[in-house]
Amino acid sequence: MMTLFKLLSAAKLPLALAVLGLGLNVAGPNTSLKNTGAAIAWAGFGGAAIAATGKNDRLTEIKRLVQRHEREKVALQAAADGALNDIATAQQTSQNHLAQLHKAGEAIKAMQADIVKLKADRDRIQAESERYAASAETCHSDNSLLAGQLETLEIERVQLIAELYETAVEEV
Repeated sequence: MMTLFKLLSAAKLPLALAVLGLGLNVAGPNTSLKNTGAAIAWAGFGGAAIAATGKNDRLTEIKRLVQRHEREKVALQAAADGALNDIATAQQTSQNHLAQLHKAGEAIKAMQADIVKLKADRDRIQAESERYAASAETCHSDNSLLAGQLETLEIERVQLIAELYETAVEEV
């Protein structure tokens, strides 16, 4: 109904001429005036048809453009929603990576502390080894005592190395 009103509104001047031509055709006093009225009426109706058709074509084109605009708007909204989801996912991923980096940094600090401890243990073992070596030199006169102490020292050294190795493996 709205479209019909728009079409009639677009063709009001040609329709007015057509009504004037019909009036001249019906009420004209002579044939020449009647023929002129008929010609004006036909021209008015033709003009009204052309105006209405053109208006209808423009309305159809506008409707088509509006529909295309709505489809593009929906597609753009979907793309924007997808981009927002991608951004949220990227933010979550970066937060996860940051947390992992923080944990890795803490693990590195713990490993560095363990390395310091292991170096201290190594230095202690070396000092004990040097002490045992000095003790072995003082006990040189007693071969059996020296052999027993060396054997004990060797066992303790192996045990300490094994403990150091186990500690290092567990810490790492």
